Amino acid sequence: MKVNKTNWQIAAAYVGAVIGAGFASGQELIQFFVRFGRLGLWGAALAGVLFMFLGGITIFLVKQYRLNNYRDLLNIKIGKRLTAITDWVIMLFLFLGTSVMLSGSGALFQEYLGLESWIGIIITELLLFFFLIAGDDGFLWFNVLTVPLLIIVILLVSLVSLAAPPASIPSYGSIYNPNTWVSNNWLISALLYVSYNMVNGVVILVALAGEKTDSGVGGGVAGGFVLFSLVCCVTAALFVFQELVRGYQIPMLYLAFHVNERLFNLYGVVLWIAMLTTAMADTYGLCQRLHATLKMPCFTIMAMILILAIPFSMCDFATLIGRVYPLFGYLSMILVGILVYQGLKEGVKYFIK
Repeated sequence: MKVNKTNWQIAAAYVGAVIGAGFASGQELIQFFVRFGRLGLWGAALAGVLFMFLGGITIFLVKQYRLNNYRDLLNIKIGKRLTAITDWVIMLFLFLGTSVMLSGSGALFQEYLGLESWIGIIITELLLFFFLIAGDDGFLWFNVLTVPLLIIVILLVSLVSLAAPPASIPSYGSIYNPNTWVSNNWLISALLYVSYNMVNGVVILVALAGEKTDSGVGGGVAGGFVLFSLVCCVTAALFVFQELVRGYQIPMLYLAFHVNERLFNLYGVVLWIAMLTTAMADTYGLCQRLHATLKMPCFTIMAMILILAIPFSMCDFATLIGRVYPLFGYLSMILVGILVYQGLKEGVKYFIK
């Protein structure tokens, strides 16, 4: 399994698509894993393994069937009628995903800098527009330059925290949360987490692997391995320090402050970059999809998406994470089911040969 320059670029884009406001803030991991206690740690490990498997099989299918976008994959596997419905669900998710990232930016500016949330939203939108008008290369190189910094700082905060745990580590089990649509079963919660994140993952992996002829399965697997490491480390750190960070919309930011004040300042910047990478992935994927249908300039489509996202981005960040992501996790299980089935099918063929 070769991991060349293009594969590393794709791996970085895959990681950047998943590490967004919800992940880097810690809010996602608290709602989907930490609240289940020790069982949530098993859920995090399962999610990481699935990211590796699904990343690799997505690129394998792109090469085998010569796919150019996620709609081609759906057409082959579920037919045109179901594809039309699923396509609308994915486009809606990408739009709301952009809104969630913008909401996270607003919350960050408010909690970190003490500014009005709308200031953070507008600044983030302007940066998104600036980078995305550079096209595919601009999108790839933004991830190549920023994702390594995200990985290093997120792992640093998590590992340093785990190296100096509190005197007493929480031992209680699952905590029921009536304000979220996340399942109260740790296994289903882990599957939901992977399902909605793989919407972004599949959109980006299919678009980039279809465009880059020298890409291979290694890019998806490498990106999945990085996600496995990050999900496990951050979940463990938040589990150990959950009493400290409970009640904050951005728990990882306060965990960074507990570790080191300078690291707290750096993490604030890194968190914003994480929001930009996923907002960029969502907007890029939606723009590419709409451009194929509407035949309008990407410049115009991007402006429409970012303007329409503003009202939704004004909603509470934690509420959006607890409502939007679980809902689309249920709806996206059909996409993950296709990938798992196809992966197992191809694996059986390989071993029979």
